[in-house]
Amino acid sequence: MLTVLNIKRNIDGRKYFTAFVFSSCITAILLILFAIGLYPNIVISTTNPAWSISIYDAASSLNH
Repeated sequence: MLTVLNIKRNIDGRKYFTAFVFSSCITAILLILFAIGLYPNIVISTTNPAWSISIYDAASSLNH
């Protein structure tokens, strides 16, 4: 939450690069949290849970 407020503060202070860095950090953190929430599934099927693709099913190697 503080990072979002820091973006506004940096934009008001005309520190656009710093605001961009904080915005990029928020985006990266949200993507990481989304991936952690889906783990081990990559693609979740809404029609049949057996059709979901996990990281183990999507691996190119047969050894897991």
